[in-house]
Amino acid sequence: MLESINRWDEQSLRLIYKQHYKLLVAFGMQVIGNIEEAEDAVQDVLFSTWQQHNTFQTEGQLRAYLYNAVRNRCLSMLSHHHVTIEHQAEIISEFREMAMEDDKTIALHKEEVYRQIFEAIDQMPVKQREIFLLTIEGKGNKEIASLLNITLNTVKSQKRRGIEKLRESLSPEALSILFLLLT
Repeated sequence: MLESINRWDEQSLRLIYKQHYKLLVAFGMQVIGNIEEAEDAVQDVLFSTWQQHNTFQTEGQLRAYLYNAVRNRCLSMLSHHHVTIEHQAEIISEFREMAMEDDKTIALHKEEVYRQIFEAIDQMPVKQREIFLLTIEGKGNKEIASLLNITLNTVKSQKRRGIEKLRESLSPEALSILFLLLT
């Protein structure tokens, strides 16, 4: 089996997936506490391992590598969530402070920020735009995938790419409000 895996062709990826995916997801679930995020972590690890073409001398070495990589990816995701939650708390606090200012100024300012956000979203490719607008409406990833008849992974990757584009084009304040709209 190791010979097959060390070739790093499509068959080797299928073999690793078939033998390790479910157990790695269960392990990731224990670390991160969310099945979808555990699945994402395992998929990221399997894909990056396949891209790196690592060679393994024993099955135990392969398993140890995969479990360590999944654990590290899950911990990284948890760390990112913690930072995101802290950042959202800061944004909410700043937003409350802004609410205490003159109502007219706030209304004009918010209108400009929303204009920036929706102008940037309008520049996205059609599917990506649809995904973002549905997210802002409060739809979840699974619901969006079902509505648009696309895979869950497509929804996630389109969101990820869209957020990267928006980070480049929006002011930090507009980006903060966008993240509030998306959560």
